[in-house]
Amino acid sequence: MRVSRRRFCQDLVYVGFGSYLAFATGACRRRRPDDVSPSPPDEPGFCTPAEYLTLAAACERLFPRDDDPGAVDLNVPRYVDRQLVSDDFSGWQESFRVHLVDLDADAQSHHQRPFAQLKPEEQDAVIEGWASGPRERQSFMRRLMHLTLEGVFGDPSYGGNRDGKGWALVGFEPSEPRPGEPHRMVGKST
Repeated sequence: MRVSRRRFCQDLVYVGFGSYLAFATGACRRRRPDDVSPSPPDEPGFCTPAEYLTLAAACERLFPRDDDPGAVDLNVPRYVDRQLVSDDFSGWQESFRVHLVDLDADAQSHHQRPFAQLKPEEQDAVIEGWASGPRERQSFMRRLMHLTLEGVFGDPSYGGNRDGKGWALVGFEPSEPRPGEPHRMVGKST
């Protein structure tokens, strides 16, 4: 029996297996035939324009669009790019920069095209090779999955989960007030 994407995402959030379960099962690998082509953000972030395209393509393969929105639709690459600028992720910055360049170079050496220009099945093959490859590459893929899932399911005020559509995938309705919103008093006003 094939599990629907919606059910898979609900189980992922409720059970908390996070990145390992999502990546190991490959349950989020389908993609609609229409192209998803993000462009780098206008405002500077962590990534160079070329790194951003690689990042966006990798995020989209980890959480691709099917009948529901994918990582690009949910603004996940922008979320990841913004997080990597922050001091909270200063320990990941050098690794991300090196590995995004290496991921692109790996695609170039095997397919003679940048990672962002590969067909989805070619991108999946590169990612699967990294996920089962040397420890440093496995670590990078785990970190990328971690940030991708944060961008899908986190509060939209942080830049991902555009319009709360990631929450809708798992049936989550946020309580009030959300971060960045003023607190509203319930009851009579005096």
